[in-house]
Amino acid sequence: LVYLRKAKIALGRDTVENEEISVIKKERAIIYIKKGQYKMALELLNQVTKFYERNAFSKELANLYLQTGFALVESDNFEAALKNYFKVLNISDEDHYQLERCKALIQIGRIYHFLN
Repeated sequence: LVYLRKAKIALGRDTVENEEISVIKKERAIIYIKKGQYKMALELLNQVTKFYERNAFSKELANLYLQTGFALVESDNFEAALKNYFKVLNISDEDHYQLERCKALIQIGRIYHFLN
């Protein structure tokens, strides 16, 4: 209960100020994804992504791009989803994140299969 109150307070702020708030926003975005509320999820994921881009958290950034890609696919925005998945490939190639790389390749394959 206390955790939810803190999350609501943090979500009321306009900018992502620190990692703790980013984690809360990311968790909230995941909840929105599970509820099928992709627009809300994408808004939060974009805010969190900006924080991680500024602060060079590459593994977390790769995971955010994966989640953003998923929400975009579910919103039928395949082109934007592919851009996110290719960003994951770039990060994973540089930093050797094999799990994230595999996830991105699978999602890219699924999109191409669906479109063709």
